[in-house]
Amino acid sequence: MDPLSVTAGAISIATFALQSCMAAHELVGRLTEAPKTIAHSKKLLSETHNTLEGLRDTLISGSESTFVLDSVLQNINLSIALKSTQSVCDEFGETIKGFTKHSTDLRFSSRDRLAVSFHESKISRFNQQLGECQSTISLALVSINLQVLRSMTLIISSRTSEDIQGLDGRFTAQETALVGLEKQLCDNQTALQAISLDNLGDDATDSWSAAERNLSIALTTKLRDVCRETLATTRAKHTGQSFGDMKVEKSMAYQGIVGAAQSGVEQSFGTLTATDSSTAAQGQMDASSFAMMFGRRR
Repeated sequence: MDPLSVTAGAISIATFALQSCMAAHELVGRLTEAPKTIAHSKKLLSETHNTLEGLRDTLISGSESTFVLDSVLQNINLSIALKSTQSVCDEFGETIKGFTKHSTDLRFSSRDRLAVSFHESKISRFNQQLGECQSTISLALVSINLQVLRSMTLIISSRTSEDIQGLDGRFTAQETALVGLEKQLCDNQTALQAISLDNLGDDATDSWSAAERNLSIALTTKLRDVCRETLATTRAKHTGQSFGDMKVEKSMAYQGIVGAAQSGVEQSFGTLTATDSSTAAQGQMDASSFAMMFGRRR
């Protein structure tokens, strides 16, 4: 697949998911004095909206780091999580419409309140699914931003090694968070698979149907895959820097690491072009050599 189409496709899918989330949020936002379960849904939808908006904005504004985004999105099938989020929001919206036929913007009817109360477990299951989608996309977004920072920073500093060490800590914390989420999803999947079909009802009651259980298992499986891909990509990029082409004219520039040597960092560089008495370099350099070459002192 053309890597450029990967980023463009992710933007499009994220936009559709965001629209579905906004529609569901607007729907529950009109329900005054709604039960706690729906109030929790509103909070989750708001958090999901912020995550989707942040992701979309990152992808749209990432023109200076396109090759990094392309690389990441080819390794993380984020579209699965985005499409799942859209599906959950659409289904949730249709379900809430069915439960609140008699309510208005000014009043939550007693009849609808009873309906919501009777189907509270169903709404809670939607909340759990939405929460899992939001967490998966949120951590994927963190990984994308970290990898852009790691790979795209143009360094003109004598403190680069310290910057790299600071990023190392953030990468380690991100890996820990992803491991925790993957375990949570795994536990949820195991619990779903352990539910006996004999205890499931049909779609006409509040009992969970076998079809709904199987869909929930499939959703959790997909999100686990995305989480594992994000973790693998985060670990792979943890010790890497990747720079694009650099042109320097009547100036000074440096790409790489300055300060203490970082033996575990793999670097790749594009074409370096320096003209009109420019000074430019790539790689790793100790602070004193950097100061001598670029005339800067710590």
